[in-house]
Amino acid sequence: NLVHLGAFVGSVALMWMIRAVLSH
Repeated sequence: NLVHLGAFVGSVALMWMIRAVLSH
């Protein structure tokens, strides 16, 4: 499902953005 895939990619991108902010 394209919506599920978009939600998965969005959650991964959000996780990496939070990890980048916390590492700084």
